[in-house]
Order: sequence, then C-alpha cells, then structure tokens
Amino acid sequence: MLWVGDPDCQAAHDVILHWLQENCPLFSMESAEDDNILRGNLGETIAFCIGHWYVFNDTLAHAFTANVLNPFGKGSRPGIDIVWIRFGATPDDDVAVLQEVKTTGVPSLTLADNLISDYDKLFGTDPRFTLHTRLQDIKNKLEYEHGRPELYPRMAELAGQSPQTSPQMRLFPTLVHERHESDPRTKMLAIRETLCGKGWARQAVQAWAIGFFDLNDRLFRLAQGRQ
Repeated sequence: MLWVGDPDCQAAHDVILHWLQENCPLFSMESAEDDNILRGNLGETIAFCIGHWYVFNDTLAHAFTANVLNPFGKGSRPGIDIVWIRFGATPDDDVAVLQEVKTTGVPSLTLADNLISDYDKLFGTDPRFTLHTRLQDIKNKLEYEHGRPELYPRMAELAGQSPQTSPQMRLFPTLVHERHESDPRTKMLAIRETLCGKGWARQAVQAWAIGFFDLNDRLFRLAQGRQ
C-alpha cells in the first residue's frame, strides 16, 4: 500500500497537524531536526491517523498504541508501535494487526530493514519483547481500563508459538519516508518477502509506505505546530 497526500503533501500535512492540535497539544519548542525519537514517534502518529481514518474506521476495531498519543514525550515507549484488534461474531473471527513503523528522511530507505528485526522479536528469546508479553498488556487494558473482561479470554487465542501457529495475526510493516529519489515499492516488497520467508502467510502481511516530500522539514514543523 503506497500512501501519499491528496491532492498533495501539504494537504496531508495540514490534516495531520489538525489531528495533533486536537489530541496532542504539547508541542516542542526546541529544534527537532536531529531528534530521532521524536521523528519516530511522529511517524507512528501519521501511520495511526491513516489506519484510523481509512482502514480501521469501524466500531469493531480497537487500537492500542505505544507513542501515538504522546509523540512529544521525552522518550519512546517499548512495545508494538500500534496494535489493531477486531473482535468478530465468534472468537474464530477475531483478528489482531501488528503495525511496526519506521520513519526516515534518507532516500535509500535502509532503515526499513529494521522492521524485520522488530517482528523477529515476537517469537524471540527475550521475554520482554515476545508477542505473548505484549498482548498481556492489552489484555489488562481491556479488562481494567475498557471494562471489557469478557474479551480477555479471546485475546489468549490470538497468538500461537510461531508465525505458522498464529493464523489470526496480521503484520503491517510500515515506512514513513521521504518521497524524493526513493523507491518505496521495491523496498517494502522486499520486506514483505522476507517476512513471508520467515513463516508468515502471504495474506497475513501487508506492507505500507507513507510518502512525503521534504519529510524532515515537515516533521520539524509538525513538532512546532506549524503548517
């Protein structure tokens, strides 16, 4: 999926700025040009806005985010960047989408390769980063923050012990990138092929590229609340 502004990048910039002003009013008063954490957090917010507006915009979808609602914080919270969950009519209809996001203003787009290691951690040896550990946090939120304890046991059925045993999981590897002189289609197809080679079903992986001209400058302006 290749996402760009309609009719242009400034239109996308303006609508994202409006969302930030409505939901994340604490803007940065310092230079953000070299702040990789802020750049990454804003990239997650941009990816969330697109998903929320165009893909997961129904009442069955629930979003759980790491940094989207506080992109101007001093750090970046660990965990899957964005988890989208749709609870269907039966537990067999439930689906969880794991969206990891990278943001780069470098035309080579090499930062996108780190998406592979992000997803490798889901079934890795470090318990802090496994899929089951990360879903436990969502279970607690459903029960104690959302008041939906009846959904708690259904969460346990979503994840297996490997990609092959997790048919209800979907991956949305996402790159927010500079459009000038870049080739996001080739890069993200390669990311998708690599993930499928690790055992994820082809229908379970949908790669996203979200492009802006003058991305670094736009992120700096968004951080300061400017058009």
